Amino acid sequence: MAVGASGDDDGGADRGAVWILNLGADGRVLDHSKISSTSGGLGAGLSDGDAFGRSCAALGDYDWDGIADLAVGAPLDDDGGTDRGAVWLLSLDGNGGVTQTLVISSTSGGFGGDLDDQDYFGHATGALGDFTGDGSPELLVGSSYDDDGGPDRGAVWILDFADGKGGGFPSFCACDGSGTAAPCGNAGAAGHGCGNSAHSGGGVLTATGDAIVGADTVVLEAQGLVGGQFMIFFQGDAAINGGHGVAFGDGLRCVGGNVWRYYPPLLVGSAGSVNSSGHSLSGEPAGPTTVHAGDTRHYQGWYRDPGGPCSQTFNLTNALSITWQ
Repeated sequence: MAVGASGDDDGGADRGAVWILNLGADGRVLDHSKISSTSGGLGAGLSDGDAFGRSCAALGDYDWDGIADLAVGAPLDDDGGTDRGAVWLLSLDGNGGVTQTLVISSTSGGFGGDLDDQDYFGHATGALGDFTGDGSPELLVGSSYDDDGGPDRGAVWILDFADGKGGGFPSFCACDGSGTAAPCGNAGAAGHGCGNSAHSGGGVLTATGDAIVGADTVVLEAQGLVGGQFMIFFQGDAAINGGHGVAFGDGLRCVGGNVWRYYPPLLVGSAGSVNSSGHSLSGEPAGPTTVHAGDTRHYQGWYRDPGGPCSQTFNLTNALSITWQ
């Protein structure tokens, strides 16, 4: 069972939290875990007053790893404007900890919906099941103060995760102690890259969209980077060291072989996030890096961190694999 505590003060005032309760047959709590700014592997991203945990919905196994996942509303999140709201998609491990996150808001997660200040997107969430019949779950998200048609009338959004989390694109090469060690003891959160000067949980790379050559809508998104610094996304056709990566700068380099860098470099926003929406992931690579249907390519984010913990001035996210259709 997931129980929200939207006024919890872990990490700051009213940031919120979610408790995962393991119940016995008689309804008693056998054990529990907590997900917040300071526990459960959530990592960075919550701010004071976000009210994370105001709503929760069981998504089923939306990332296809065999473990049930969770959607959590944070209706007072300020992404894009005051109290526009956000929904966090949490990939969970078997112990109720977070292995990977995707934030859906005005500025992240490939949402693209028209949210305004004080819309309170995420005030309510509900699992819809496979409403579209595409094999993946959909999610209802309440936006209780939406002004369509008149002040504070409210709205409900239906989010279709046709490709699963990160498009069903598997993540690998996390700097969380599960593989190659962090370069200077700067391990990140579960599923993330190595810790950096702005976010001890490290940068995390996710993706959404349709991986279809010629009709490519995939967008990479990196969160937990260093605001105001430059970064690039890059693609390769090999996973280094069996997918565990090797120490490189303040992080792990996971992607190699024939490499394509998506230029020009991108400026990371003040909150530490950036996406690849100006690039065509399958359309731009040329020569030996050209993407064809049936190819598997690997992706990673490489970013500047002049004040980084290992003093190497740069770091990297985890990596993703995409098999193109």
